[in-house]
Amino acid sequence: LGILLLLLVIFFGISASGSKRWINFFIMNLQPSELMKIAIIVCFARYFHREQMTNINSFKNIIVSIAILILPILLVISQPDLGTSILIAMSGIIVMWLAGFNIKYFVYSGLTLVISLPFVISILKPYQKLRVLSFFNPDRDPLGAGYQIIQSKIAVGSGGLTGKGYLKGTQS
Repeated sequence: LGILLLLLVIFFGISASGSKRWINFFIMNLQPSELMKIAIIVCFARYFHREQMTNINSFKNIIVSIAILILPILLVISQPDLGTSILIAMSGIIVMWLAGFNIKYFVYSGLTLVISLPFVISILKPYQKLRVLSFFNPDRDPLGAGYQIIQSKIAVGSGGLTGKGYLKGTQS
């Protein structure tokens, strides 16, 4: 259902601010990529529940898992929505880790990601590059792209683990 909704966005989606992410159902607008964050976890949980623990690291299961993960990521990136696609990828990877995939697959994938990072960054759009740079150094643009990150740090720093209390926070 999640994949079908993501495909519907391509053909019948609503465009706003240069992206096509929503489907108009007359009573509400739905963003299927948000549903995919949960759907990928449920899909993997069901898939791995049916597999024997000894077969988790079989070649078939690795290929099927990667295919299940890559398809929604590609559909979400095409909207374009880089942040949500990264969250979908991370949630799928965490479930694969918890399912019992061998650690060597994560090490090899991590090394491949680090090596390919300069190439991946080169294909990002300028506003995406700015967001990545602002994430690592929010003080670079404190009133623009880094504003939300700086405000989050202030809120967490002033409230600590327990917070300041209901309606007593300094950041909103």
